Amino acid sequence: MSVRLLFFSVLRDKMKRSEGEYDLREGENVLEVARRALEPAMGPLDWGKFLLFAVGDSYVSRDYLPKHGDEIALIPPVAGG
Repeated sequence: MSVRLLFFSVLRDKMKRSEGEYDLREGENVLEVARRALEPAMGPLDWGKFLLFAVGDSYVSRDYLPKHGDEIALIPPVAGG
C-alpha cells in the first residue's frame, strides 16, 4: 500500500521536490508517515506541533490512518508579509 505526500512551502524547499510516493507500514498514521518522510532531509522534530494534514480537500487529524492511494498534503505554518 502506498500514498502520495504533497510538500508545500518550506517543506518543498527542504525536500527539493513537491511530492513523493511512500509505502505505508501497517497501522501507520499520517503523522508517522510524515515523520518518516521528512526526517532524513530535515532532522527529527515533533512534526505534530507544526503541520496540518489534508486528504483530498478535507483536513484530517494527525492520527488519521491513510488508505492506499490517498494524497496527503503536508501543510507547514506560513507567514505572509
